[in-house]
Amino acid sequence: MINLFTARENRDKEKFMYDRIRRDTSRKKRQVYVIVPDQYTLEAEKQAFRYLNEACLFDIEITSLRRFGRKILNKAGLENTPVLTKDGRFMLLYKLVNQNLDQLTVFKSVADKNSYIRMLSDVISDFKQQECSPEEIMESLEATGSHPLLQGKLREVGLILNQYQEAIKGKYVDNEDYMCLYRDLAPESPVVRDSEIWFYGFDTIPPRSIETIVKMAMGADSVNIVVNDTDFDLEKILIRRIEKAAGQAGVGVFAERVGEEYQVKRSPAILRIEKNLFSNEEREPLPHGTGEGEKSIARGLHLVECANQYFEAESAAAYIKSLIRDKNFRMRDISIVSNYPEEGQSIIKRTFREYGLPLFIDERRGISDTQAAVFVTSLLEAVRGGYPTHVMLGIAGNSLSGISRDRWENLENYVRDFNIRGSMWTKPFKYGAFRYSDEEFKRLEETRSLLMDRLRPLEELADSSISSEKFIDGLVVYLGEVWHFRQNMERLINSQIENGRNEDGERNEGSYNGVLHILEQIREITGDDPLDLDGVTNMMKEGLANTDVGILPPTADGLSMGTVIRTRTGGKRAVVILGANEGVLPGEPGSEGIFSIEDKKMIRDCGFSLGGLDEIKQLEERAALYRAVSKPEEELYISWSLASADGGDSRASSVVDQIRELFPGIKTERDPVQKGFSMELVAGEEEALRHMLNNLKQRPSEKAISENEMDAGDHDLLLHQVMAWFSENRPELMERVMKTVEDDNSREPVGREMAKRLFAKGEDFSFSASRLDKYFSCPFAHFVGYGLRPMEEQEFKSAGREIGDVYHKCIMAVSRELMDRKLHKDSAEGCGSGPYEEKEELEDLVDSQLDKLAGEYKGGLFISGGREKYRMDRIRQVCIKAVEAIGKQLEEGAVTEAFFEEKFGRGCRFQPVIFTLDGQKVYIEGTIDRIDVLDGRNVRIIDYKTGRDHLDLNNMRQGYKLQLMVYMESASGAGAGDSSDKANFQPAGMFYFNIADQQVSATGKDSQKEIEKADSKRFRLQGAYVDQEGIPEMMPREALDKTSAGLTREDFSTLERDVRKEMEKISQGIVSGRIDITPFYLDKNTDGCSFCNYRTICRFQKTNRGNSYRILKKPDKNTKAKKEDKK
Repeated sequence: MINLFTARENRDKEKFMYDRIRRDTSRKKRQVYVIVPDQYTLEAEKQAFRYLNEACLFDIEITSLRRFGRKILNKAGLENTPVLTKDGRFMLLYKLVNQNLDQLTVFKSVADKNSYIRMLSDVISDFKQQECSPEEIMESLEATGSHPLLQGKLREVGLILNQYQEAIKGKYVDNEDYMCLYRDLAPESPVVRDSEIWFYGFDTIPPRSIETIVKMAMGADSVNIVVNDTDFDLEKILIRRIEKAAGQAGVGVFAERVGEEYQVKRSPAILRIEKNLFSNEEREPLPHGTGEGEKSIARGLHLVECANQYFEAESAAAYIKSLIRDKNFRMRDISIVSNYPEEGQSIIKRTFREYGLPLFIDERRGISDTQAAVFVTSLLEAVRGGYPTHVMLGIAGNSLSGISRDRWENLENYVRDFNIRGSMWTKPFKYGAFRYSDEEFKRLEETRSLLMDRLRPLEELADSSISSEKFIDGLVVYLGEVWHFRQNMERLINSQIENGRNEDGERNEGSYNGVLHILEQIREITGDDPLDLDGVTNMMKEGLANTDVGILPPTADGLSMGTVIRTRTGGKRAVVILGANEGVLPGEPGSEGIFSIEDKKMIRDCGFSLGGLDEIKQLEERAALYRAVSKPEEELYISWSLASADGGDSRASSVVDQIRELFPGIKTERDPVQKGFSMELVAGEEEALRHMLNNLKQRPSEKAISENEMDAGDHDLLLHQVMAWFSENRPELMERVMKTVEDDNSREPVGREMAKRLFAKGEDFSFSASRLDKYFSCPFAHFVGYGLRPMEEQEFKSAGREIGDVYHKCIMAVSRELMDRKLHKDSAEGCGSGPYEEKEELEDLVDSQLDKLAGEYKGGLFISGGREKYRMDRIRQVCIKAVEAIGKQLEEGAVTEAFFEEKFGRGCRFQPVIFTLDGQKVYIEGTIDRIDVLDGRNVRIIDYKTGRDHLDLNNMRQGYKLQLMVYMESASGAGAGDSSDKANFQPAGMFYFNIADQQVSATGKDSQKEIEKADSKRFRLQGAYVDQEGIPEMMPREALDKTSAGLTREDFSTLERDVRKEMEKISQGIVSGRIDITPFYLDKNTDGCSFCNYRTICRFQKTNRGNSYRILKKPDKNTKAKKEDKK
């Protein structure tokens, strides 16, 4: 006998069920089984204890249908029946699809996608659950007409399905066939015989499960099904199917409605929603009365419109906090429902945690990103893929590797910096000796060697295994012996549990078992097949991607959140629903899958229930929503967001409009963040601080205050009370808050003492010219770069800095050789000189230097790969052209002596630039790229730049790019004060010599001339010179063109004085410890923030108090120095 008990959500169906169980078992002793959906077993046990009022359950077992079936098989001695699990099916289907690629046409283009395997698995499950086959549908389609595309799909699905069935035949059963095993055994099983079996919590039951229930009824004392009565006719579909199957088996069916004595106690609002929200009948009118009466009936019902998902989460957290604080709710009295995907769930969980509300997400967790899963797949990928760098670092950084965190981080930095990849892992590290000490380099090599020593046995196993079965067996042993897989997993799990991370511990435990299970499934599926390491690795990934584990809530009195379809709860005082947005609640059906909507319609028209599954799922979703909004006894909170997670527009669900129609007088609330500062947001120190800060920075409007039903005085009173609390209990924090409120982003000077500790060398300050430029660019950037000294990440590849270094080193060395040869010729010939070196000689000199640099620079950077070798070839071409130009400069000018990369400073040939600031000595020291002595009395400064620098005298006068003048001060001796060691030269000129690779657009027969012309413009001197006393005649012709400025001796001296004042001003700023956030500004493309690495630290904004640009003045055209026109 099958008894059907129907009831809506306004009846306490569980109380009815357990009353019947208590009555029947007291009359006749028998075993009772209550079968519920998998995800409801834990909650169902709680409800059983509650309604039976027993300390423990005797003769009553709460179970799922699958576990009940396993009990039947155990009694029959079939407990060891091998089962192909869901992940095993995925792996088998992956193998079969790849074996049949040549026979696929419709799905050939997507056959290698994980999503296709998932859809194929789902449709195979649907075929089995609905007791039909592709061939049956195809026969019906042939009778109704031609549907070639659908028939093609069915043919290919049938092909894989038939091969799938053949592959598992006699070896194991899948989840659907597993049911057939215990279905046929049910009537005679001692488990079923004379038992009382109850089914509760099912909105729908598939045909194959209904057949199993009918079989149970043939042997059980009674089978009782509590049917959920809704407004969607799901119960009619279910009852019709049960009656049909029972009638065919000769089993009687009795139907009964649960009586009014089981009417639940609910607030008026919830009772009205339960009865009318989804009803197709005329809605029950509201009680007659005043508007206050309408408000009274809606008491406990909250509709909340939120600006975004972050505010929505915060609004719900504040609401739950108020229930606990003000109405004595326990966390277990509250059920939270949300259909938001993972991103939205993480926002909710993170926000609740900030409010001191630990939230458990009730869902099965994937394992593909767990330590065990990543570790094993990484090992396989390392061996099959030639040691990809990201895989090797993944192994080293995994908790199961046994490699300490500091060793892994050092290895990661080294590998990234020096671009270690592929076969380079198999050889001792050779790059980086210039950066690491011997001990550090030894530890790096030990880590590399450890990894390779442990990977080598796996590589040998793969090479020696003749079958997948042998390889998998060896892999399991290898994991245990080489990596101590189980012990390390136990250590990780215990550590997580001890630190209160129970969910992570449970998930990792499930993943460990899952990994071993998947390996066993691969072993069974592949058997004696020849080892295909790519295939095994991909099957492993497929299996892991489709394996999940269940996690138990960490506490009985806690908050839990699940989707509307998954959430099954007993009576709750409050239900909180988040994400009541269109398309989210109720959820829309997923993607079309294997069959399109039109395909399913044709299948349904042929009389197969398979075609109507989407409609059934939609009805299940709506039935679950009906259950959720009907459950609470006192409070129902529904919120939605006006913006999606990605910032797009979103709108409320149609369900919200339906509720508004039921309660015309209900007022839609706004989230508390929009309403302004209120008690709802003062839930804890962290939240109160954040909202106080936000409201101090931007006070809410008067309209917002009135909508919150708080006057301005109330709002300010609360704000001042919170501020007073922080001022008394957290004064330092409050001081920082007030500074932030004022948007004061200025930086106070660090003071002379701290400046000395940060910037001085010993008792004195010593700066380079580039440091002066850095400070001028932005004092705060100088403080971070030279005071805090953050370490920059450097990859082992050539970029602008590395290429510039090689340009400089090569050109300097060759230039020095050219000058030595010139001096030798001048000495031999008495006066004058011959032509500069032939191009072939220059090329040999450049090649010799670059060959030496390629092997030495940063441990061989420019010979580490094909890309770097190509760049070195480009560097060679540029260097050859540059030294040609330099050779001409040395020959054409009256250069009697030249110094390359010449240091200037204390104890050097050229003295430092010296200032005395408040009794404190400051030395400007460094290296000058090139100093040319002209005719023994005058000096020319040349600074090599790997860019397109241009000397602007107006900018230099204001302190911008004053390096050339610093070098001139030292070389001429003007900067050394009264030192007796200072040089005694007159300034002749200062120039930039730009060195850079650039593209030249040239076509046609004159292209070579165009290239030569472009090169002649590129490799030339640009700057300023003294335009009198015969100085121009000592300069190369290129230095006298319109791009350079000719100055009188008096003008040049004035420029020297002006720039020296700026040097002193900058030095004074450093010594006094000023670190203002005041970058310079020249134009929209050039300012102190351009290319700055520290913008996220300073947070410079022109609108912030204490932040401003130092704008360089434009030159006065009337006083601008002009070059004389020489004809």
